Amino acid sequence: MQVGDLVELSAYGRKLKAFKCLRGYHGILIDYYSNLAAWKVHWFGKPNCVIGRKNIKQLKVKKST
Repeated sequence: MQVGDLVELSAYGRKLKAFKCLRGYHGILIDYYSNLAAWKVHWFGKPNCVIGRKNIKQLKVKKST
């Protein structure tokens, strides 16, 4: 993943109670903290948060024909 990628919660992240408020939202990666091995995500409609890689996945964009 790189800064600027669109993300959503992974299956693991959706199971955690801590991220219950982020279910169904999408975000964009805005920074990476190598000392924490975590990403700072700007969630659309929610405040920014720092979240581990295991809890997010890259959003797959459907291509139209």
